[in-house]
Amino acid sequence: MKAKDTTPIVCPKCGNTSHDKGTGRGITHCYLEWRIAPVVGVDDADVVLVDFDNGESVDVANEVVTTMTNTPNVEPDLRHLFCNRCDWCWHDPRPFDD
Repeated sequence: MKAKDTTPIVCPKCGNTSHDKGTGRGITHCYLEWRIAPVVGVDDADVVLVDFDNGESVDVANEVVTTMTNTPNVEPDLRHLFCNRCDWCWHDPRPFDD
């Protein structure tokens, strides 16, 4: 779906919209997820080696309490919209689709 076929999301703080992507601004969907990857060991330079190619991600469980500065704490994974112009974060209760 093209931006011209949609109603823009508007930042409640500065008025930037999701249709302003061409300006390098726009609105971003953000969420927190649990990322895990196996640790291989430590090399000769005392660097911890992690096998990120074999990592996985899972949703944050409802019973886990997460916090993040300036991010609405409404859902366990801190799902929110982010304005790339003014850095404002806000929760939108509507469902999301890909």
